[in-house]
Amino acid sequence: MKKILKKININNSHVPSRSFGMWRVRAANNLGFTILEVTVVIFIIVLGMVGVLSLATQTIKVANYNKNEFIASQLAQEGVELIRSIRDSNWLISGNSWNTDITDGVYAIDYRGRNSISAVSDIDDANAKLFKVGNYYITGSGDDTSFSRTITMLTGGSNDLSVESNVRWQERGDYHYYTVSTVLYDWR
Repeated sequence: MKKILKKININNSHVPSRSFGMWRVRAANNLGFTILEVTVVIFIIVLGMVGVLSLATQTIKVANYNKNEFIASQLAQEGVELIRSIRDSNWLISGNSWNTDITDGVYAIDYRGRNSISAVSDIDDANAKLFKVGNYYITGSGDDTSFSRTITMLTGGSNDLSVESNVRWQERGDYHYYTVSTVLYDWR
């Protein structure tokens, strides 16, 4: 038995079709895509890409905010610990009371402790701005950062001192704040 091979003619002018209103339905042997099918596929791909890019952009924003919030939390905790260090060193210096150099007010301070403390009006004060030198954040000068820190101290009685460390940073035009507070006592 011989098999007869038929040649398929793909030319659209010879493809049988049926008319349904304005639409022409092509025969099953038409192997091409219509412009509508291609447009729908492109739309679906673009929609998927927009979703992926939006997710990537949001992830980068959140990662940057989390990094800055972590730095701010460490700077705020450092502020409280610096005042605690001054209180502790006052006990070791003969003739000093526990609260020497830590009186009521708003101050700027960096890791150098007692030697770097200065009175400021508020967090907008130029002396409250923190600069980066190496891996350290200091007041005065260095590489510019978006962080500012104030330490507010308030005596509650003869044996206690409330300490509040406020850190502010600016990101994308908005100010963000992180605050750590504690009460230090003359427990000796």
